[in-house]
Amino acid sequence: MFKRILLYSLFIFIFHILWIQDIIAKTSQNAKTQVDSIVIIAFERHATAKTWKNCKVPTDSIIAAFIRNEDIVIDSCEIFGNLRLTGNTINSSIRILRSVFHDAVSFADCRFMKEIRFVEDSLIHDINSYEVIFNRHVDFSRSIFRGSVSFNYSNFKESATFTGAIFDTTVMFVRSSFDQDIWFQHTTFGGDVYFNCLDFGNKADFLGARFKRKVSMEAVDFRNMFISWEQLKDHLWSSRNFYSQLIRNFEENRQFDDADAVYLKMKRSETARMKWNEASKYIGYLMWVTCGYGVKPFYTLLWSGAIIVLFALSFRKSNAIKEIEAEFGSPRKRRRFRIEAKRSKKRFLDALYFSFQTFIVGVVSDRYPTDEFLINTKSIKRFRFRTISMIEGALGWILVILFIASLGKKFLR
Repeated sequence: MFKRILLYSLFIFIFHILWIQDIIAKTSQNAKTQVDSIVIIAFERHATAKTWKNCKVPTDSIIAAFIRNEDIVIDSCEIFGNLRLTGNTINSSIRILRSVFHDAVSFADCRFMKEIRFVEDSLIHDINSYEVIFNRHVDFSRSIFRGSVSFNYSNFKESATFTGAIFDTTVMFVRSSFDQDIWFQHTTFGGDVYFNCLDFGNKADFLGARFKRKVSMEAVDFRNMFISWEQLKDHLWSSRNFYSQLIRNFEENRQFDDADAVYLKMKRSETARMKWNEASKYIGYLMWVTCGYGVKPFYTLLWSGAIIVLFALSFRKSNAIKEIEAEFGSPRKRRRFRIEAKRSKKRFLDALYFSFQTFIVGVVSDRYPTDEFLINTKSIKRFRFRTISMIEGALGWILVILFIASLGKKFLR
């Protein structure tokens, strides 16, 4: 009996030891797993952001960070070597502050899925300082930008190319400077574009570029911009100074129709801002509809034709005009001419001839208006034909002068 109890006790003891070892093993494994998880999480958090500050950065390190989809933060650094990455999809956000690129930068045919920023919005800047300086050529041709892009306070020492690029959201070049040529040919701007206080040092080529939303060009300084008014007219938000500068640019590039369109837009905006108690507002609207502020002579032709026909309809009434009986003081009498004696079509042609002569020269040689009234009833007598012809002659002189001035401004440049 004693031996049996001892055997059972030994069996229970061994089982208890094995059970404790199993628990310890599982606990150790769980602890190891938790430590590994913490290490992995810490590594992932470290892997999502790559930061350089106050140092010299080789471009190979930046390219490697892009390939690993790490967010890039470069602060107060100098970047050496050609930064070239072509045809890649970049899932990293980019933030570069107070840094200098000493060599060429090329991201042609790349897709940027997150934002790109070259300045901190919270910083207060000296207007003569730049956050990022590109000493060599910059190439973003045919690249696609899904996130917002900010090149504020950037200085491009050599040429920069954005040909064929697509910006899906807001683009900002506030207080940036391009010392050489900049190409935005066939670039698509899907969001608002801010070129405020920008300096285009040489040539800025926007031919074929498309703007889908608003474009702000306040205080932009440019020497030679290649763009058409058709690209800007429904999107531009700017000041009188920029309009004047754009007009000079169009005239220098022999884009006279574009220059006239900008001038008309500027004058209409000025007239609209005037108060209704100012006489100049009404004069401005009159100049707009009659001659397009001097750049639309076709408007004057339309008004002239309408006035001639309108007055001809008035002179078509019987006894409106008569033929002059004596010619050049000669006593020879001619048959009296009364317009009502002719058929309707002939009467209107004679009235149209008389109206045209009155409008152009103000004096007719063989016919004259009578003193009879256009409206002649028992209660109302208004508008003598003689008075009507004087009004038409005065309007004719005014419109002829406006037409000659508009025609000279438009074609004799």
